Amino acid sequence: MSEGLLELRKLKPESTTGRCMKNGHLIRQPNLIKTETGMRTVKIEIGIGPRRRGKIMVLIELPLAQDKQIASFDSEHLSIIQKFTLSVVYRMNHISLRNLLKGEIALALKGSQNINKDPGRLGKPGRNLIDPLAIVITLISQHKSMYIQNISHLENNNFKGNDLDCALNQETRIWNNSSYMRSSMNIMPIDGIDDFEMRLKRQDAFWDREIIDRACVNMVFPAQEPVCALPQKQHESHEARWMDIEFQAEKALAEVKNMVYMGDALPNRWPDLGPDFLPSLYGGKITFEQDTSYIKPFLDAWPEDPTILAPSREHPYWAKMEELYAAFLEIGKHAFYTGIPDLHPGADCLVGIRGPQNMAMDLFDQPDAVKAALKVIDGDFAGVYDHYYEKLRAAGQAVTGWAGVVSTRKWHVPSNDFSFMISPSQFDEFFLEGLRNEINYFEATLHHLDGPGCLSHIDSLLGIEKLNAIQWVWGAGNGTVVDWLDVFKKVQAAGKGVQLLQVHPGDLDTIMENLRPEGVWMNLVGVESRDEGDALLKKIETWR
Repeated sequence: MSEGLLELRKLKPESTTGRCMKNGHLIRQPNLIKTETGMRTVKIEIGIGPRRRGKIMVLIELPLAQDKQIASFDSEHLSIIQKFTLSVVYRMNHISLRNLLKGEIALALKGSQNINKDPGRLGKPGRNLIDPLAIVITLISQHKSMYIQNISHLENNNFKGNDLDCALNQETRIWNNSSYMRSSMNIMPIDGIDDFEMRLKRQDAFWDREIIDRACVNMVFPAQEPVCALPQKQHESHEARWMDIEFQAEKALAEVKNMVYMGDALPNRWPDLGPDFLPSLYGGKITFEQDTSYIKPFLDAWPEDPTILAPSREHPYWAKMEELYAAFLEIGKHAFYTGIPDLHPGADCLVGIRGPQNMAMDLFDQPDAVKAALKVIDGDFAGVYDHYYEKLRAAGQAVTGWAGVVSTRKWHVPSNDFSFMISPSQFDEFFLEGLRNEINYFEATLHHLDGPGCLSHIDSLLGIEKLNAIQWVWGAGNGTVVDWLDVFKKVQAAGKGVQLLQVHPGDLDTIMENLRPEGVWMNLVGVESRDEGDALLKKIETWR
């Protein structure tokens, strides 16, 4: 075999070639794995992740030349395959391949039928080369129970290995016939939770309204004997306590150390300046109290051009969140997953800027300004979210936040608490398109529906195709989870999942009789011991 050249002539099915030159230390031994009419398929493993422990299989289908010899490819082709494959892995969370497995992917790069004839080098016979500028890409899951296909014709003859636009900006069709599991091989393990990978897989399956072995159940309760003392410190004000980086990080660690996590629960904490962190970046000041915070509206009148609104990364709250994030990621290593901050774009952000009363009047008096401002805010939000999301990826973190789900997916909680003040027609006119765009941006979404006054918009929400699930919060004084079964049934009938909050052990029989386990994420409260938790899990395993 020539250096940098992979010759694949006269190979038999299932045979293995000699070791290939490792391009960038990623290309491992190629393997001829099957023979089809007019094609030969070669399997190459590419290492990814820390210490290359993860792997991706690349299938290269080589067309036969007229002499039935297998076409060959050289180091240029290997480089293109490497760059393309790793770019797909990096960008998977940014494209609409929702069910694509992160760990085991087969990229079948089918060579152009128009094989170029190499005139030969250094007096050696010419070789039949694959044309790397004209290929078809197919993404296929390795799980037999699922078939995922994305066929994109590369029409641009200037295709480069790291230029994915022509390959990924095509319509993706997905067939998902049964449960699937997304690899968690690159996610930071949590000390003391040996089955953290299975817990992540069950929570990932929740987004697809599927179960691996049972419904997703979250149980968290205090340990009988605290193992870590909470930090004790006197602060001159509530704001000083919120802004004390060391105190907040140590408090987060102590809190998770003193809790028991059963079922699919995984320790998580998120750096927090309250729900008005995003609107504050546009120029507001947050008022901090003992257990909550809120913003004072600061835009008294609309500017002539509402699109000049812009969040500032020079704002002191931005700098403080950077410090909080770094501290949480450091102290939480192998102890808890750090979450995305509590970010509310759309109507809730604009309400923080204008105030709810002004906002309600603006829908009548300044509708164009509202719509223009919403587009600006929604665009800004994506950049802010991604800023923190990339920090999580770099640290090998799962994705979590205030709603409690811990997942390998890029997920978010859309909301519109302002919607209880407006009619369904106003909701659809001003906010539905923005919510749809917000939802489409993510791999998975859990819409926060807060209070009976918001139920008038549920049909519009359920009509958003890519919305995965609804978090229904009925509010204090409005009964318990079993009093709202009709809402949960409606959500399930629309093909969406449900997050069930504040479920007590005594509620289980009613829930299991009335709801399907697929697409349920349950927060089971009132559990006091591991024995009780184990018994409840066995009961939930019978739910079909």
